[in-house]
Amino acid sequence: MDPTIEAAIIGDIALLLGSVLTIGGGFIATFFLQKMTSQAEKRKVVRQKIEEIYLLSNRMEEYSITRTIELVNLTKGEYLTKYMATGRYLLEEDATVAKIKMMTSLYIPELKKQVEEYRLELNRANRRIDNEIEPKVKRTTEQELRDILKDVSDDIRSVHEKFVTALLEIIDKN
Repeated sequence: MDPTIEAAIIGDIALLLGSVLTIGGGFIATFFLQKMTSQAEKRKVVRQKIEEIYLLSNRMEEYSITRTIELVNLTKGEYLTKYMATGRYLLEEDATVAKIKMMTSLYIPELKKQVEEYRLELNRANRRIDNEIEPKVKRTTEQELRDILKDVSDDIRSVHEKFVTALLEIIDKN
């Protein structure tokens, strides 16, 4: 075969191979860039949802403690009218916890267990509020009332801190 033809064929093969590798490299680079961008966007959304869940849990803590303090000053009739008959506090808490559960299911499924524990602990604290602080029931002294109020408030804060710690761990993983 003629050496010029061989050189032309080798040149054409090199050109074709170079073109294929360049196109393949472009596709691979684009794929990895999209994947990295997608992961960064997902991390951003997860952090935003964690922040929103954190704010909701702060609202739950504040609401539960405020409710506890309010109960200290109510008579039994006022308590029954304001809380038990209307179920107002249950609606507020149920809606907030439902929103936390929904956001967790959609964006942070690895937090489901902690959310369920959080919900159960809040329910336990609320039962204590209803059973131990219910106005003018089974109390003999104002000191006893203050002790119960402090104890229940500490329980609520502890539940909240435990949940916030779980949120921070998720942030650290992302």
